[in-house]
Amino acid sequence: MLIVNRINIDTQLKKIEELYSDSLANSHDLLLPKLYAKLYIIETCGWIEETTDSILSKSYLDRYNINNPNSQSLIKKNYSFDYDSLKKMNMNILGIKNFSIIDMKMKKKLDNAKTYPNFSDFKGSLTFLKKERDRIAHTQTTGHTQNITAPSLIIPHFNKIVIALKIFENEVDRLR
Repeated sequence: MLIVNRINIDTQLKKIEELYSDSLANSHDLLLPKLYAKLYIIETCGWIEETTDSILSKSYLDRYNINNPNSQSLIKKNYSFDYDSLKKMNMNILGIKNFSIIDMKMKKKLDNAKTYPNFSDFKGSLTFLKKERDRIAHTQTTGHTQNITAPSLIIPHFNKIVIALKIFENEVDRLR
């Protein structure tokens, strides 16, 4: 089952990035580019959260017909995607043994890959995006004083996370 699917989010993010670039080129007011940059980060992070939740619920709970209200509740209550929060949720749902096996395989695959990311890059990108999202999600965008990270700086972090999520999904699918 393919959960990590970038087609829709890539289309959406590309459109937001175009709007961001156009607003930078055609506006004397920096508010509009900031709003598009903010939207870009929020949409990126929302996709990561939904994808992570879907991997656990569709690839694991549904596949093994696990109708455990506690597991579904854990997924719904997880509003964060830093590595430690994901690790805790995954251990509670998959079990410590299963998660430890997956975690070890992910580290090995990411660290031995000839292309990026390594495991530290993955964790660093999660931390970076979470901090950016938390910083902008709970504030209104005003004036020229607030700095918001441009979409071009978010893309590399997103790409690292997608690679790791694909590995995670494959490993969850392999659980017996």
